[in-house]
Amino acid sequence: MKTILQLSLVVILALGWLPAAAQGEAPVGVPQPSPMAESFTIDNTEPYAQELVGQVFLPALGTDHNGADSLEPSGVTAGTVAAVGARTTDKEYVTRSTFYPGQAIKYIGTVGNTTGAARTATLRWRLAGPCGAGTLWSGSRTAAAGTIQWVLDRFVPKCPGNYTFTFSVIYAGVTTSRSSNFSVISNTGSITVTGARTTDINGYIRTSYYRNQPMWYVGDLYNTTGASRVVFMKYSLAGPCWAGILWQGNVTTGTGTIPWGIKYYAPPCPGNFTLTVSATYGGLTTSRSTNFSIY
Repeated sequence: MKTILQLSLVVILALGWLPAAAQGEAPVGVPQPSPMAESFTIDNTEPYAQELVGQVFLPALGTDHNGADSLEPSGVTAGTVAAVGARTTDKEYVTRSTFYPGQAIKYIGTVGNTTGAARTATLRWRLAGPCGAGTLWSGSRTAAAGTIQWVLDRFVPKCPGNYTFTFSVIYAGVTTSRSSNFSVISNTGSITVTGARTTDINGYIRTSYYRNQPMWYVGDLYNTTGASRVVFMKYSLAGPCWAGILWQGNVTTGTGTIPWGIKYYAPPCPGNFTLTVSATYGGLTTSRSTNFSIY
């Protein structure tokens, strides 16, 4: 199980909710809760359905999705099940067309079912590029009526170059396909922030909390240098009652993707907040943000 690395523990004082010191306590390793654990040995995992909910899950149809629970498939006749979209995202569901070797990737295929009922169809994920061509996964799945995205978790191929991901649906003897292209770029050594999120104290990812509720502020560092390195991290928070730095300082992060978190408290006032996690290494600063609410 991977570990989430605790940067500092900040308490609520009698005078109110206070930020951490500019240079917090030395990092201490603590176990990562299992609901939040992310397995990076996922080459044999099977796809799972993800309904179109909110703007995070955008169908690859060339138009924005306004967050409705269903989307009328484009170019699909009534009474069929067909592939209507294909895209690649990082592990935070951010659509991307450029990746590093070994980075976590989601291959997402969108299925349009206009039959009015759940139907069984064959779904197939294929990848072609410099490392070769082959099937990532193929098998039968029951597709609910409407438009549903199916997600396949994998790793980015190790060979740099251009790739084509093709998602196919076979139903009633008819095969429909959609494709998406992405590039894998060489990386001789960098450390970047690839994700930001908040969880409750048990590690369950959430976007809303009670005032002063214990919680985790988490940022993922992706280290491709081949060795543990010292990197400068900063956690910033902006919202109705406070904006500023929660914690900043140096951490030593291992290779691959490592989640780093602050065990903290939720702000004491209701409203919407934005957490931004940034990291600076080799003169390059990267950052990721996430939103949550307090009620």
